[in-house]
Amino acid sequence: MKSVKNFTCAIAVMLCIFVCIYVLTLYLKFQPQEPEMLEDGTMEELPGKLEQFLDANVNTEEHINLVFLLAISAAAGLLLEKVPAFGMLTSACALGYALTMLRFEALPKFPRTVVVLCIAHAAGAIFYAATSERGKKNSLLGLNSAASGGLLCNIAALGITAYICPILANFHAASEKLELLKEEGLVISTKLASIPDVVDMLWRVFENHGIAKTRSLLNELSKQYDAKGIAADIHMTYVGEEYSVYLKLGIIIFGIVILALAFRRRAWVGAALSAIPPIYIFGNIMFDKISTLTLTLLTLTLFGAIGAFAAYQREGEPALVDERGEEIEIEEEDDPTPDELPKTDGEDDAEGDSITDWECEKLDYFYERPKPEPITPEELSQEERDEYLEIEENENGDQKDDNEQL
Repeated sequence: MKSVKNFTCAIAVMLCIFVCIYVLTLYLKFQPQEPEMLEDGTMEELPGKLEQFLDANVNTEEHINLVFLLAISAAAGLLLEKVPAFGMLTSACALGYALTMLRFEALPKFPRTVVVLCIAHAAGAIFYAATSERGKKNSLLGLNSAASGGLLCNIAALGITAYICPILANFHAASEKLELLKEEGLVISTKLASIPDVVDMLWRVFENHGIAKTRSLLNELSKQYDAKGIAADIHMTYVGEEYSVYLKLGIIIFGIVILALAFRRRAWVGAALSAIPPIYIFGNIMFDKISTLTLTLLTLTLFGAIGAFAAYQREGEPALVDERGEEIEIEEEDDPTPDELPKTDGEDDAEGDSITDWECEKLDYFYERPKPEPITPEELSQEERDEYLEIEENENGDQKDDNEQL
């Protein structure tokens, strides 16, 4: 258990090193823009090489974020062995982010290998949380390690849903204004459309000053609220019509979290209910009714279901680790066979020359077997008592005859 977890944490550390080497290689090959002489004789002020590198390579920030998440997950697995639920949550977040990068093609080098290694690391965290049961006194709100990790993953998914719902609500409320501005040739990006004040400002300028002023303001706001990399790609996935889908998902996850805490003594309730969110998300993905952070939400809710099912399988089982996180050795209850017993000093190996202690214990059963107590006449039935008295009278009569003969 512990060795598997340490091995998968080592995989995460190795992946962090490889990604850092990749980013460092790009930085060394990067040629920054040189400052030019201005008309007044002064040199143009330009940002440094590092800032230019981060601005020029839109995927660099995403790789750094992935390294940060993997490092936190590996540290949680190695340093917080007594809290396996936290390692389960961090590994799920790292895997969800890697899948999001794969979706938006932000992993140019060996994307499938990166995802497979993240899956291996997450699998090790799940396995350790599912098998390292410490009892209820050190777990979260009376839940075991696997159920606590699944609960944290569901809470994280609920937080993402709560973040997306207001944005989609703003899209839905401003859909008519955005459609009218689009007919006039003003296409507002999803980043700006997700900010209600910006949409209202553009609409007021359009009504009072016309299309030219509105286009000028839109260009200024686009530079101010410009997004790059995955952030820009995520903003492009916002669809106002999907507000009801995310609202229902948030209600479902919230209800499951409450019921899992209310019925924490009955693990089968949490196991049955936890399967609903991933099935709901997967069904909406198949019918193209959900678009924003779908893989991240699916990963978190799936980890929640796995943790709940693992807790159901471990219900009623004894602890496998002690308070210090050390594995408890399970002693065999079966009696050892004579061949497995160690030989005593002076014991002869030849068969038949001596008797072992084990054989003596078996023979003592026959020699020291307690004798059965006689049955008193009061314990017999009426028929058995009459038969007993008849036999006793016959024996007494036989003894009298013997005495007379003597």
